[in-house]
Amino acid sequence: MAAKKRTRKNTAESDPNFPKAQRVDRSFDAYVKAAGDVKGWGAAAEVLDRVDSVRTVFPDFNRAVGVGGLPVRRIHTVHGASAGGKSVFGLGLVKSFVDMGFLAAYVDAEHTLGKEFTSEIVRDLQSKPNFLVQRPSCYEDTIDAVDAFLARATAVSREYPEHRSLIVIDTINKLVPKRELSNVVRDGGSEVAKGHHGRYRASLNQAWLDQLTPKIAASNCAFVVIAQERDDTDTADFLRSSGDAFKIKGGRSLVYDASLVIRVGKAQAIYRDGKKPDSKSNDAIVGFGHRVRIWKSKVGHMDGRHTDCIFHLSNGRLTPAGLDHARDVLAVGLKLDLVALAGSWYTVGGKRFQGFKNAVLGMHTHPELLADLERQIADKIDEKDGRVCV
Repeated sequence: MAAKKRTRKNTAESDPNFPKAQRVDRSFDAYVKAAGDVKGWGAAAEVLDRVDSVRTVFPDFNRAVGVGGLPVRRIHTVHGASAGGKSVFGLGLVKSFVDMGFLAAYVDAEHTLGKEFTSEIVRDLQSKPNFLVQRPSCYEDTIDAVDAFLARATAVSREYPEHRSLIVIDTINKLVPKRELSNVVRDGGSEVAKGHHGRYRASLNQAWLDQLTPKIAASNCAFVVIAQERDDTDTADFLRSSGDAFKIKGGRSLVYDASLVIRVGKAQAIYRDGKKPDSKSNDAIVGFGHRVRIWKSKVGHMDGRHTDCIFHLSNGRLTPAGLDHARDVLAVGLKLDLVALAGSWYTVGGKRFQGFKNAVLGMHTHPELLADLERQIADKIDEKDGRVCV
């Protein structure tokens, strides 16, 4: 005989005197009014700020980053292999701020930045009075110098709210704390051999960036940290980017604390006639393209996992040496359909040029075309992003 299924009797529903549940009309405005002001807190609309950015000399980067330029009040990390273009990218960011009259500071921790190199890459940059450079002898020197710069930038921003500033650390891995050398001398190098110095520097970087974060936000400053990159086989305590065979030296804070994490590397050679010649001579090379990959962003909407952009350098054989701004602008104009292409003919501002090389040369000989195309690109990016960049 099958057993009867027992059902649990709900005493609440069976009791006629049990009050029925009623839906209460909630008034959230009344709740907020009843709560009043909460000490230390503010409404999100008043606390959260919009992303302010400064338009850079790299038009493809302005397009790719999603906010029209380099965001201020934030920390950004730039890394890449040796000779990949990290310092050049940093100097380009400096030029972007300096040309607008803003303060820009460059910490040359590698002690390798020279007048010849700077003037070749970014012409007349070192002659600008608002371009400041420091060559530290130890980590502590840079901490004091950065604090002094941020204090001055904060004071200027209070008087002129539209002011922006920039600090570039090149590179943070060359900032040696005083304690490290004394420990190496005392221990005979055993600390270095075990990798303890790497972990100590990573902890120091973390503490410093934590302490800098509110100061950077208050000063309307963009803080760019250039970090060295090591091969995946290196045994020291570095951060590995998943899926890539490299490690970023300096600790995880350089990635976790950054709003943008950017990898800069050499992309391809630029040949005089647009294609690689049969000869093995380097005379046909007129420059190099450098790929900028934004693989972390907390300021713009990313299209996929990575967003890539390009900037170009000229060696002086075809166009003036340094940042090949005309080639960059022309390439972005093509991407945004602001330059008409029919066969091998390029039309820019009503003028026609046959071949990309002649179009680049034409931008140099007609600077008014270059300036007009730059304005069109800026307007197009601002229209797409729904914002105006400084």
